[in-house]
Amino acid sequence: MSNSRIWHFVPHTVVAIVLLSILAVVGYFNYLQAGTPYLWIVERQDTESLLDHGNDAIRSDRGSQELTAKRELAQCLGAVVNNLLIIGDWGGMGRHPFRTPISSAIGKAAGQVAERWNVTSVLSPGDAFYPHGVQSVTDHRFKDTFEAQFDHPSLQVPWYLAFGNHDYEGKLQPMMDYSNISRRWNLPDFYYSRTFNLDTAGSTPVSYQTIFLDTNRLVRQFRRLPKRDVEQWKWIANELSRSKADWIFVVGHHPIYSVSVRGTNSILVDELLPLLSRHGVALYFSGHDHDLQHVMSDESKLDMFVVGSGSYTIFSIMHSKTVPKKFVKFHQGGSGTGGFALLSLSQCRASVTLYGVNTHKGDHSAKTLYNHSLTNPRRLPICCNSRPAE
Repeated sequence: MSNSRIWHFVPHTVVAIVLLSILAVVGYFNYLQAGTPYLWIVERQDTESLLDHGNDAIRSDRGSQELTAKRELAQCLGAVVNNLLIIGDWGGMGRHPFRTPISSAIGKAAGQVAERWNVTSVLSPGDAFYPHGVQSVTDHRFKDTFEAQFDHPSLQVPWYLAFGNHDYEGKLQPMMDYSNISRRWNLPDFYYSRTFNLDTAGSTPVSYQTIFLDTNRLVRQFRRLPKRDVEQWKWIANELSRSKADWIFVVGHHPIYSVSVRGTNSILVDELLPLLSRHGVALYFSGHDHDLQHVMSDESKLDMFVVGSGSYTIFSIMHSKTVPKKFVKFHQGGSGTGGFALLSLSQCRASVTLYGVNTHKGDHSAKTLYNHSLTNPRRLPICCNSRPAE
């Protein structure tokens, strides 16, 4: 081919690529916005801007209504009685220093948020040690990836963990036995439950129950596991049916719905979701997909948060077709970013705030990405009107 023909061909190729890229972006926006009345969405190219400017960069299609909702939330949550952090998939890496830049940044940022909001505990949806778990209760990864990474004074509170699929790549008993060594590590069994009663300064006490699942067994993540974990399914149903707690939260590694790499799990959609909805579970926290997501089913009204960017983040919508468009309320991911969540609990309402860090900018402070408030599906609000949060 002559040089003149090459130069004639190149511009057309470039134009074609640009046009295809534009069409892809437009199609993505159409997917996200069609039928979605209340949406905060962050794309890969917007991540750094959002993390730099915090709330100022959050985009919403409700403008003044968003501000009004936040003011109402602030009034309602004036009597917050407890704050908890949710940090998922923070397992670092398998070589020195056994932490990633993002997980190190998360450790610092989470400590700052914990100090500011007087956090009482941390919930972890699994994958504590990448890539192959631990081998013994004296494994150096407990020190290098957990103790040293989360050494902020405000993070010296109880941590409650669930097993992730990468934890299953190692030995599981040492992770449970470490509960007897560390004063803050709590992983007593494959699945378990904890109920807490909160002092409300003379008012009616508020209780919340957090149920930790081993979703590896529920979805049969590995062939060596039973085809169906009958005992765990029975245990879940029993815990939910006999619960007297005001609030119920559930933590498991696998998402129920996800637009990202791992995608939606049909077993959890068909069996776990109806069970949680039937018993008024307010929130389901998971990891597994390495990003931040908020998904809410119209049928169940259960708020589902993916909080899986504790070590690294992947931006993907490869399984977007498995999640109805209007269910997706928030999705954030991108190179060099990570995040975690804060759960604030009052007598009548709860609020989930997603925070992000950006290692590309060298700023390890937490920036607010998104906030969602909800009323308790198990109790009528006693200090606010009964109108559900938008």
